[in-house]
Formats: sequence, C-alpha cells, structure tokens
Amino acid sequence: MRLIGFFFLIPILAHSQSSEWEQTKSNCQVEARGSGSAYQQCIQRSMGFTNSNTPTQASSGFDQSIVNNCTVEARYRPSYISFQDAFDACTSRSSRPSTQYAPTTGTSHSELQKLKAELEEAKQSLNLIQSQSRIDATSSGVSDSQRLRPEGAVLQPRRVALVIGNSNYRVRPLRNPTNDANDVSSALKSSGFQVIDLRDASLQQMRVAVRQFGDRLINNDVGLVYYSGHGVEVKGRNYFIPVNADIQREDEIADQGLDVSLVLEKMSTAGKGVNILIVDACRDDPFGRSFRSSSRGLANMDAPRGTIIAYATSPGKVAADGDGRNSPYTKNLVRAMQQPNKPIEQVFKEVRRAVQAETKNQQTPWENTSLSGDFYFRVQR
Repeated sequence: MRLIGFFFLIPILAHSQSSEWEQTKSNCQVEARGSGSAYQQCIQRSMGFTNSNTPTQASSGFDQSIVNNCTVEARYRPSYISFQDAFDACTSRSSRPSTQYAPTTGTSHSELQKLKAELEEAKQSLNLIQSQSRIDATSSGVSDSQRLRPEGAVLQPRRVALVIGNSNYRVRPLRNPTNDANDVSSALKSSGFQVIDLRDASLQQMRVAVRQFGDRLINNDVGLVYYSGHGVEVKGRNYFIPVNADIQREDEIADQGLDVSLVLEKMSTAGKGVNILIVDACRDDPFGRSFRSSSRGLANMDAPRGTIIAYATSPGKVAADGDGRNSPYTKNLVRAMQQPNKPIEQVFKEVRRAVQAETKNQQTPWENTSLSGDFYFRVQR
C-alpha cells in the first residue's frame, strides 16, 4: 500500500547513481551497526557537517542541503521506521547529492510537482488514520502509537493509578490498609503503572489526589484507583473516610467523607476505554452503628461505560481486615495481579475463589463491569 510505505515512496528521478555516495552510505551502515544516531553522525562527518543544522566546509562534492533536509525529515519519522531507512528513502527520492555527476536524463518540473503532491497526500492520509486510531483506543486501552508497533511487540497501554491506604483513624484505627496500599502500589508499578501514592490522608489530600489522577488520566490509556480503609454508605451513596474525620452526626458524612462518585466522574470525563476501581473499604463500621440510615457495608454502584468496579465483599456485607500483613482480599489480589496473560475478569475470579476459601465463604468479593475491551495487568510473550 502507498500509505504504509509513505516514507519508502521512492520516485524514480532517473539520475545516475553516485558511486562515491553509495560507498559512503555503505561504509556508514557498517560503522553504525544498526544505530540510527551513529549512522547519522557518520553521514554528517563524511559530508563535512558538525550537526544537522550547521554545515562546515564540504569535504566532498555532495549536495549538503539534501543531507541536511533528509536528516531533519528522518528525525521526525514514525517510531516503527529506522533512522537509516527514512534517511536513505529521503535521499533516494531527492536530487542526487553529488554535484560532480550530471544526470543522464532530466526530470521535468511537472513530474517533481506530482511526486511532491503524492507525498503530501500520503502524509495527510496517515494523519487521518492516526486520528481514527486515537478514537478506537478508547475501547481497548491502546494508544495509536502502540498500534503501529511491529507484529510481535508487546502492547503496553499507558497506565496511571491512584492508591490510597488509610489506617491511622482517630476512631477505630485499622491494622492493614497501609500495608495493603503499599503492596498494591508495588505490584502496579511492576506492571507499568505510574502510581500516585497516598497514605493516612485527610479529606483535602484525598480530593487533591483525585484531581491529580483525573488530570493525568487524560494523557493515559488506562486508569485505576485502589482504596483501602474505612468506607460507609449513607442514603445510597458511598463515601471513603479520611483519617482526620470528626463525624458526630450522620448528616456530616457527606461533608467530611469523599464521595466515591467523584472518582467515577473523573474517569468518565477522561473518556478512556479501561477504568478500574478497586474498593477494599467494607471494614467494621467506624461509627459503631450509631447512625440510623447507614447500612452495613457499601451500596452497589453502577459501572460507567468502560469501567469495572471491584469490591472486597458483596454489597451490604463487611470485609475482614485480616490478622496478617494484608486483608484477605488484597493479599489474594496482589498475588493474582502478578500472573501474566490473565484477563482482568479472570484475575478477579481467582481472587473471589481464594477469598471464599480463606474465609470459609464468609466473604465473597464482587464486581460490576461494563468493560468491552480486554485488559491484562501483565503481558508476557
């Protein structure tokens, strides 16, 4: 196809080949040993250039402006084309660089104009395909640049995560959320996530972190939020509780807790194809069941388009904090996340089975999902 090889669009200009020029390129290929930068430096040195923009006294009869222009063009090549191939293609379709060799046949002005028009059309077509690729990426979590990688390359969408662990509460502190968040953060980082870490956070710190996550998600392909700590449901809405909360009345929760819907709104605004919310927050009620409307556990939340919401336990139930380093849910989650080539749905199924076995069916992890694309924490070939 003309588009696939637009940098390899080599018009036949019918100039005679310069044996000296071809020998220079051959020597530089050997010297560079596959390195684009080394090849560029060798060509520039042979042509009498100190860099791609500043010609020195020419050491040969070659046309320095062609080398200069083609060096610049090759630098802005697509990532899947080597510098050497892009540079050679450019020089091949340009007038031959040797001024000491006259062409055997001429190329008309109209032919050159036609070739330039074809090249411009190819560039515009590539831009259209890249734009469409960005749109398609929202359904699979893969960016357009990753789609253009050679066959066999591991596709790694750009990933960002917010990991919050709240343990040191004024009332009813918890043992494991900090450990849980630390271990989840490490597993995510090893899977290619950029992680925003937050521990024992105030409400203001949590709000700032959610805003930062939302801003970063716009320039990434996959967004994940993990929360471990106290969480409550009041009147059908779920809230993450900051460690400095001073909640004496039920109607104060909305003011002092972080509404989980804010996290989902940030994901919806970014419009990415893969969003993940993991909630290990259905712990013992921090208010001692003193509020009439607050129910046991968290309320079920509908997953917006392209989102999976994972709970440590089923709606309306309470999850165990655990006697060891981690909660039963997070311990098994971290283990399952690190297994390669498992779809995210399979990861959570394995977590569910493991937690049910460990708690003797007292705790059943739960997910709501509207994912249509595939997602893997780890990909191994």
